[in-house]
Amino acid sequence: HSGSEKPILISEGAMGYYPVPSQTPAPAFYDCQARFAANLLTWAEGKKSNGKLLGFIWYTIATNGWRETDLLYKNGTPKPVYYIWRDYNP
Repeated sequence: HSGSEKPILISEGAMGYYPVPSQTPAPAFYDCQARFAANLLTWAEGKKSNGKLLGFIWYTIATNGWRETDLLYKNGTPKPVYYIWRDYNP
């Protein structure tokens, strides 16, 4: 964030979907989302270890996430990205 002593990263904007609001994303989108999260967590861990990042969160766990950024499908089962977060062990 420009002008702040503490940088801010917003990542969920890169992981949103819905070119057509009524369209459901293809399974490949959720796989890509999980790979993105894994890479982002690796990046964040490096920043955290040198004191340049204090915390990191994903948008939401429950349904109704912004543009499919939640960790669960509407039926409550986990999306691939859920397992990245569950298994993350810094």
